[in-house]
Amino acid sequence: MTNLSGANLNNGSAVGPQGEGRDSPSSFPKYPVYKESGVEWLDEVPEHWNVAPVGMYYEIRNGFPFSADNFSPEGAPEHRLIRIRDILGNDSPLYTDESCPAQSIVENGDILIGMDGDFNITSWAEGKAKLNQRVCAVRGRSFSWDRFFFYGIGAPLKIINDLTFATTVKHLASSQILKTRFPIPPETEMENIARFLDHETARIDALIEEQQRLIELLKEKRQAVISHAVTKGLDPTVPMKDSGVEWLGEVPQHWQVGALGYFAGIDTGATPDRGNPEYWGGDMPWIKTGEVNYENISQAEEHITREGVKNSAAKVAPKGTLLMAMYGQGVTRGRVAILDIEAAYNQACAGIFVDCRMRVEYLLI
Repeated sequence: MTNLSGANLNNGSAVGPQGEGRDSPSSFPKYPVYKESGVEWLDEVPEHWNVAPVGMYYEIRNGFPFSADNFSPEGAPEHRLIRIRDILGNDSPLYTDESCPAQSIVENGDILIGMDGDFNITSWAEGKAKLNQRVCAVRGRSFSWDRFFFYGIGAPLKIINDLTFATTVKHLASSQILKTRFPIPPETEMENIARFLDHETARIDALIEEQQRLIELLKEKRQAVISHAVTKGLDPTVPMKDSGVEWLGEVPQHWQVGALGYFAGIDTGATPDRGNPEYWGGDMPWIKTGEVNYENISQAEEHITREGVKNSAAKVAPKGTLLMAMYGQGVTRGRVAILDIEAAYNQACAGIFVDCRMRVEYLLI
């Protein structure tokens, strides 16, 4: 939980000692007396706060099993079904079966918790809806209770997540949530803390969004600087000529323009038979597209034997070869990296071997 045990918050604001940041927990005024909470993750709490199982103060609503046959593109908004994936912001599908139990209906303000994987949490604000059986909803006595729970439950759930091991997916039971010991301040303090956190997290989120926009602008500027340098050079006074290439435009008059194949050799790799153990686990590094990510490559996740190279179409590239990922998911395709070692590579990579007329570092750009 956000450490606000020392925050005497009035009207959602906190004033700290001079010279300390207002967002730092150390800047919050201290309560007169604290007590041990008896909960490891919580440590001390103000003496007048209660610490009790969630189930003593909060109601939990469990989802119900559903059938994909009842999904429909049409229907009333309250027929939406909330699945685990919808906690992360996806559109909930409509579910036409109206036999949903009352305990599986959620409303605005309810705190939703995914019961599998990373136990994601959200405050629901999209109107009445139905819960899938792998999502539960927690409801307090008022909106302030819900908001306080939303901010505080993350810390104990992370501990449960870290301690829950499974062969495939981590699972959370609603009983674990109900038994979790949780701080309960007086409702007025709870309201002030929740209002303070709403204000401060919104402010911080706005700053993050602003920084992300700045980062994107800097990325664009970086690319523009690189593109200008490699296509126009560094001397703005040099005579220019038409390159004859639409995307390239004009280049310095003394530059050559030609197909990459004129300056470099290009070859693809291969994968030795994985069913033959004699081809794997040797001393030859073998590179996959996921390892091609603009950084120089000095080691490999997998190795093959010389027999694996000999009995396949795999190629051994010398140090200084430029590898390009030709296939892959997401942004993998098109990535490049220079080999700092002798290595083989798979068929999804292209090895580019430049001659003495070009520097591989220039081609990397």
